[in-house]
Amino acid sequence: DMLGQKEFMDQNPGIGFIYKHDDPKDLAEKINVLYENRQKLEICKLQSKKLAAEKLNWELEKEPWLVLIRRLLNIEKKSVAESEHIVTD
Repeated sequence: DMLGQKEFMDQNPGIGFIYKHDDPKDLAEKINVLYENRQKLEICKLQSKKLAAEKLNWELEKEPWLVLIRRLLNIEKKSVAESEHIVTD
């Protein structure tokens, strides 16, 4: 039930539960819900797979990161080249 996990679960409802980190009884109750209600378990599985395919998918997410990394590397190359030019002059 940490802040980041709560935010993630709020943004992605239907994939599972949050349980109190210091309360094994709460965890056991959440596990029991899924054990007793296989339809709920199946819905959580399907929602998780959908989230992985549509949102948290490296094939989709990599492009913005790669653009950023390329920009950073290009800036670094320019900075090194400029500093070498200054030193050699």
